[in-house]
Amino acid sequence: MTGGSNRPDQACPVCHRPDEDAEFCPDCRWRITGEVFLGEPGPDDLRREQEALAAGRAAWDERAEALAAAGPEPGPEPGGAWDRLLEELVELPGAVIWFVELGDERVGLIRAEADANGIPLVTEAGGTAWTDLLPAFAEDPERRAFQLAGGIGDLPPVDRTALDTAVRRLLTTLLPTGPRQRTVLLDQRPDWPLLARAAATARTLRAPDAELAPAPGGVAGVRRLLRGAPLRRDHALVLAGVDAISGAVRPEATLLFPAGARLRPGETVAVPVTVYGSIEADTLLTLPVVTAGHGTRHDAVSAHGVRLPALRAANLTFVLHGPGEVEVLLPDGTAAERIRADLDTLIEGLPRSLARPPRLQLLLAVELCYATSPDEVAARVRHARELVTALADPAASAAGVDVALVGYYDHHIRENRYTPRPTLLETLPLGPPAAALAALDRWEPVRRGQDTVSALEDALKAIRLQAATPAWAASGRLRPQRTVLVLGARPPGEPAQQGRVPACPLGVDWRTEFTALRDAGVRVLTRRDGPVGPRPTDRSRQTVWDYTELSWCALGADGALPPDRPPAATAHDLVPTWHVDGPPCRLALARSLL
Repeated sequence: MTGGSNRPDQACPVCHRPDEDAEFCPDCRWRITGEVFLGEPGPDDLRREQEALAAGRAAWDERAEALAAAGPEPGPEPGGAWDRLLEELVELPGAVIWFVELGDERVGLIRAEADANGIPLVTEAGGTAWTDLLPAFAEDPERRAFQLAGGIGDLPPVDRTALDTAVRRLLTTLLPTGPRQRTVLLDQRPDWPLLARAAATARTLRAPDAELAPAPGGVAGVRRLLRGAPLRRDHALVLAGVDAISGAVRPEATLLFPAGARLRPGETVAVPVTVYGSIEADTLLTLPVVTAGHGTRHDAVSAHGVRLPALRAANLTFVLHGPGEVEVLLPDGTAAERIRADLDTLIEGLPRSLARPPRLQLLLAVELCYATSPDEVAARVRHARELVTALADPAASAAGVDVALVGYYDHHIRENRYTPRPTLLETLPLGPPAAALAALDRWEPVRRGQDTVSALEDALKAIRLQAATPAWAASGRLRPQRTVLVLGARPPGEPAQQGRVPACPLGVDWRTEFTALRDAGVRVLTRRDGPVGPRPTDRSRQTVWDYTELSWCALGADGALPPDRPPAATAHDLVPTWHVDGPPCRLALARSLL
């Protein structure tokens, strides 16, 4: 007998492949037909036959176990037929590709077509799980993979003929007919005998236009395969462009990936793009990627939401994974969130124009006298320094900042116009913030000459002279926004003695200087420090207390800042704002506005 059988109507006893009247099984190479012997086989013959059969089955199952456990071997690169199918899909109207999927879970059919922009659309078209197709298949994924790889073990063998019939019946029902109905065979594991058998059955129904093996399955797997299709139209990023003269806002398209570009399997293409934040901080901006072509409308294929610092540059990376599949990487390498956005709504919602804010002119008056400790002055100077530093940030003001300084002391009690005068003021004319920061380093604190008033009235006069309205050129340059901020503890002196409130020896009237500043369009703010006690009970001190409170209240009519307010918050409030004609801009800017 030599391991053979004289019954050609039976399946192979090792792998259960139906007999094809061959001497050896094409799958497991078991000898099916053997020599004819006279008489009955003896016990030794039967024993040797059973031992050989058991060894053959064990070897076959071991092979199946190894195939089921191992990953698929790399297949050949998709050939020219596959490339032509992809080109046809995105270029020809009505083109459809039907993917016959043979995987470890099911037999399925997936439909792929392309929209007017050449973006592939993939949908599920039907299918049946192996366990529903034939009851002999195990529910457990590992045992079923073992069966598909040809293994039998202690499971009932899968009837190969029944498998052929079931696959043929299912695909006959699912596969449509008609022109340009292309078919691609996707075999997840061509090295598994039962999947190879199902693939052979599928070929008898319709010769596939291309075969991909091993290939991913499911809708997601087909989408990955279609990433190799050429781009039918340009892929561009839509940003907001602002005219440098008129301020008009219009959408601008920046080309990312040109039409005709295509990716090899597993390849991506990255393009760096610098965009700029809008005028509002921490605003969710939309980055729509659109398809564009000659004579066609722009349609959004993806949109991502990002939060960018106001007016700051952000270096983003746009990564092409396939037609219509664009990923956006933030500067830190993380992926931006994909959002839903309507391009027409975004464009219609752009502001009509953005008017650049005026230049800020900040005039700081800082009291340099202390009552008990130089730390009092150091705190004021530190506040001034942090404020100027915050305003010096290029993103703080699009039009720029100029800073003037007046550090003021006080008059001595017995001072008059005939006695030697102490230093009253430390001044710095309007200039860049860096010059103001350097001047602040040179200021020295001085103990008070008196407790009631300071030389703030002289400081206001010096500021008023600096803030004299310039003669503006005929070019239409914006008038600067001028703000005075007083940092001190004591009020100004009166022009003449008022009870216990001393007079300014120089006769300066702080009310006149204050009114002149406001009439010239200068905003005056105050930040009063030091303890403010309750109103005293004796009348003479009440006069001083009342004068102090009323004068600070008058000086702070445009705004009195609390002592604990952070300088950065004050800087944010001082910066002139953009004038937006229309709704807020929800697109990133194409160019810097600084």
